Amino acid sequence: LAKNDPKNWFSEVLTVDDTKAISQEILEQEKSECIQLYGNDSLYRQEYFCDFTVPIVGAYYADQITRAYAEGRVCNVVYDDSLLVDTWWDLGVNDRNAIWFTQTFGNEIRLIDYNADTGKGLDYYIKLVKEKPYIYKSHNAPHDIKVREYTTGKTRIEFASSLGIDFNIVPNIPIHDGINAARSMFRRCWFNKDICKNGIDALKNYRKQYDETRKTFADHPLHDWSSNGAD
Repeated sequence: LAKNDPKNWFSEVLTVDDTKAISQEILEQEKSECIQLYGNDSLYRQEYFCDFTVPIVGAYYADQITRAYAEGRVCNVVYDDSLLVDTWWDLGVNDRNAIWFTQTFGNEIRLIDYNADTGKGLDYYIKLVKEKPYIYKSHNAPHDIKVREYTTGKTRIEFASSLGIDFNIVPNIPIHDGINAARSMFRRCWFNKDICKNGIDALKNYRKQYDETRKTFADHPLHDWSSNGAD
């Protein structure tokens, strides 16, 4: 790029290793304090090493996401037309409705696609799923798929069936049991880094509620935009 052309400029992100602006002793202290306060060194790595692959502070899946990047499992995972596709839904109207699309090959769970939107009806998402080029094995939704819609007089599962999608209802287990189950499954997961970017961001940001007064994390998730994608 021409240095004299103001239209052609770029900046290089420098880490503390590049600048040598902070002593190793202070860095170790900062890292220790971050771990003590937040349970991991994500904030330390973001602040001093410009590492934005790490999840946000307090994230439930911090270690699992970090390991997935380190092992190269966030990459160019393509759709294999010889394998059937499963969908996994978290339902909402005012909240974000999220759908993961997966294929299973041996012990691998390949997350090939992701969609999330707000303010849309169930018919919108069913149309979206049916327009994908995939051949489906199963569609899976939480227990609130059994809720009756005032507009149709049918339950969501009945309405979906009338539009050509039959849902399995996943077990309604306590939220922390679900989080632990997801953590144990993470090592099998491969993510399409581009198509699933918004879903990966949701997993990075799904975190505990932080009490600013007590300087500690509560024992429940913060409900925000990331909740549906992570659930």
